[in-house]
Amino acid sequence: MEISQKTRWNYIDILKGIGIILVVLGHTDRISDDLLKWIFSFHMVLFFVVAGYLIGKQYQGEKVKEIALKRTAQKILLPYFWFSLFAIVWDAAGMIIGRPGYSIDSMIEKGRDFITGYGISVLWFLPAYFVAVVLYRALRSKLNYGLCLMSCILLSATYLLIEWVPAYALNAERVLEPGVVALLFSFAIWRGVFCALFVALGEGICLFTEHIWKRKVLCVITALGALGIGSLAGMYNEMASLRYLQIGNAFLFVVSGVGITTGLLMLCKWYGECSPLEFAGRNSLLILVTHLDFRIMNAALKCSDKVFEITDHNFARNLTLAVVLIVLEIIVIFILNRFFYFLFGKKETVKDKIFAPSREEE
Repeated sequence: MEISQKTRWNYIDILKGIGIILVVLGHTDRISDDLLKWIFSFHMVLFFVVAGYLIGKQYQGEKVKEIALKRTAQKILLPYFWFSLFAIVWDAAGMIIGRPGYSIDSMIEKGRDFITGYGISVLWFLPAYFVAVVLYRALRSKLNYGLCLMSCILLSATYLLIEWVPAYALNAERVLEPGVVALLFSFAIWRGVFCALFVALGEGICLFTEHIWKRKVLCVITALGALGIGSLAGMYNEMASLRYLQIGNAFLFVVSGVGITTGLLMLCKWYGECSPLEFAGRNSLLILVTHLDFRIMNAALKCSDKVFEITDHNFARNLTLAVVLIVLEIIVIFILNRFFYFLFGKKETVKDKIFAPSREEE
């Protein structure tokens, strides 16, 4: 039976909450290299897997009945446009008042990154997510799951082969950089094509977990095993970055991304409810586009450094960082949801739903 698109599940919001917290944590300079490597091995993959998981929950293994191009564009590309524009205007304002680091060249660079789909700062994720989800839904509307998964594997392998040939010939790292290539072959397309594989695997994870869920002990053991295997693969792989499509060993990257995400997802479903993480998950898109580009991270780091100067204590500095980040994000989330909801393709304010619990339907 097809489930409504409006249905929410608590554990999915918890998982997305964990994911966006790790995104924010990965942008601080207060964590060890090993923890940073572990976070980058899966934290952006998580959101693509969740997209596929929700497709599996909605259609229960049947073919997708709607590509949802317009709805997905409103939810993803509208924020990409508005917050890219905000970043460019911020540079223009900085240049006008004469702040160092702001110039015509920086505005041109950001404009190019916006147009090509390379993305300004964290905004790279939005066009990549749009391409991956729309591509997968289009394939899934025509093919059964098995053929769709095979198609996504072939598409991802094709990208890897295209990138490996010139890199091997030049003895260079496979790291995409903006430029002429970006104008001819949009980075949004490359990233989206590659990440469609994780959307496909997300649906498979949904079908698998739904099948074994009644055996709770087996689910917990499976979750811990997936977490362990995924973490081990991530530690053996190179430092990964989906933004630059620098993934090291492709097999290890897929195992780490899917393994850790699967383990966390099953543990979140087993745990059930956690209001703070659900709140972060429901507002993960807002947190993504504001924590850096609204200078919230910068403000929190400066406040924490001031506290460190006074106390000379790392715990006080890190606690200040966390508190300032949380307080400022809650304020920004409330303002955006209350007054600027149209930036996210919403037709009405969600002021009465900001702190409301998710609706769970099994």
